Amino acid sequence: MSTDKHWEKWGKSSPYYGVVRLPEFRETGLSADARQHFFQSGELYVSGMFNVIHRHLNPAFRADRATDFGCGVGRLIMPLSRRARSAVGIDVSPSMLEEAARNVTQEGIGNIEFVRSDDGLTNLHGMFDLINSYIVFQHIPVERGMKLAEALLSHLSPNGIAVLHFTYDCNATRFAPTINWTRDHFAPAHWLANLARGRPVFEPTMQMNAYNVNRLLTLFRHCGIEKLHAEFTDHGAHGIQFFLLKAGAAE
Repeated sequence: MSTDKHWEKWGKSSPYYGVVRLPEFRETGLSADARQHFFQSGELYVSGMFNVIHRHLNPAFRADRATDFGCGVGRLIMPLSRRARSAVGIDVSPSMLEEAARNVTQEGIGNIEFVRSDDGLTNLHGMFDLINSYIVFQHIPVERGMKLAEALLSHLSPNGIAVLHFTYDCNATRFAPTINWTRDHFAPAHWLANLARGRPVFEPTMQMNAYNVNRLLTLFRHCGIEKLHAEFTDHGAHGIQFFLLKAGAAE
């Protein structure tokens, strides 16, 4: 898949900027201040996520086993690991996973496993009390992303919680799939688009894809979700973060 190749290019050339697009994260070797800022933002995200879960879904929720889909360099899986017995980071980019492993070793964390993603999530085993994915699905073409979301939710334990983020409006038009295809398959078009936006000419593509909310809700019901809480997000594109509680096991 072309998006996988592009993500691996980000992993090799600018892994932190590929995760959070701020100028201070563009270089592979982050300054001490930039590194602190980067990982502190992950801690703030996870802390806020648990606050929302406790407030709206389950005040007593605790995660025994957690996973982060699209873990990148480990920004979110590391704070998740501090709140769970074990954690699994999953990403499609080998270079991202290698950088994440280095970060985990540097922090002395011993309860995280990293696995490479594929369309069937065949390397992800077992069930999880908590599944997270943030600012990831937006970079995956919709039909592929819907199948991945379904596969991911099949690993959610009864009474478990999934926190999944999707973009529903990224200024996409009905021509967006054609534009994405052209930039993916005709390099000069992508180079010109980068120049027009004031970006480095050979910077890899980072697709933005808008998901249909009705289709997502139908998928959640199909996957056994019995309760949800949703919050709007805006990070240059309009999105929704879904907090999903799966029904308990039948007695």
